[in-house]
Amino acid sequence: MFKHPKVFDELKKDLSLIPKVLDEAMRLEGSIQYITRHAAQDITIHNQLIREGDSVYFFLGSAGRDERVFENPEKFDINRTGKQHIGFGGGYHACIAAAFARVEIAEILKEVIQRFSHITPFLYNLERPEWTPNPAFHGIVTMPIKY
Repeated sequence: MFKHPKVFDELKKDLSLIPKVLDEAMRLEGSIQYITRHAAQDITIHNQLIREGDSVYFFLGSAGRDERVFENPEKFDINRTGKQHIGFGGGYHACIAAAFARVEIAEILKEVIQRFSHITPFLYNLERPEWTPNPAFHGIVTMPIKY
């Protein structure tokens, strides 16, 4: 939200926007960057043969920025309509705790906004955050704030 102060100001005025903000944040910076699956049988996708047993990596982080799916994919747009992000997977591989995670994150964000409405970054580089070294789980190592 620090990188999108106008959206943050809107959110402070209208907490009902939290679900839209969370979905857009998950699309752009979801916590799971990729998942691995193993081919059950030989299959060809886009003229590429994947043999039975081969590992296939699905880059969810990249999917949220696919210009073939999302118009202006780099823009943080809480009024985005159409395709949804796949930060919680989908179909048979949908996260069974997605609903719980959404409610939990929404409640935390609501409390932070209500208690610390003047929260700002402090000694924190918004353009070059320090990301966790784990390539699968995406997160910021530390984010000092001032309130």
